[in-house]
Amino acid sequence: MRRRRMLIATMAAALVAGGAASAQERDVEAEVAAAQAAYDAAILGRDAAALDALFAPDFVYVGTHANRRERTEQIANMTTAEGRLVSGGSEAVEITPLGEDAALVTGRFRGVWREGGTDEAVDERFTAVWRRIDGRWRLKHEHVSLRPAQR
Repeated sequence: MRRRRMLIATMAAALVAGGAASAQERDVEAEVAAAQAAYDAAILGRDAAALDALFAPDFVYVGTHANRRERTEQIANMTTAEGRLVSGGSEAVEITPLGEDAALVTGRFRGVWREGGTDEAVDERFTAVWRRIDGRWRLKHEHVSLRPAQR
């Protein structure tokens, strides 16, 4: 009887701990989803201040042609380049918490790029690493690849 009570207590503790972990993961997922949405808005708005706040100090971007840009260069590229995204957003976003302070995000970004009066569809897959730094979610790394029709 005593062994049975110990087993039941152990199982109950495991269920409670599992529920707490799930709640923590849901919190991370919701917070990172909000940060990802803010990132999309900053890209579309060409908002250098918002991008500055969202990028980690050691942010690195790897682009569609294996080009690598660090934080300052990527902010300039996204806010002052001749062309610009005029619409778009992340879709099919999957967030995988990697503990309390990190998350792996994958998804698809589709939009419209306008340059020289010409619009071109953008369709890419992305992988991003978000880290909680000083209480805020910041983008540490992003890698994008164009879908095959755009290569």
